[in-house]
Amino acid sequence: MEPWLPFCLALLFCLSLTTTHAEKK
Repeated sequence: MEPWLPFCLALLFCLSLTTTHAEKK
């Protein structure tokens, strides 16, 4: 398992969450 994989997934999740929040607002 790549060591940067969890960080990348977390970043994508955070970005998606922020985008959804922005759209909601």
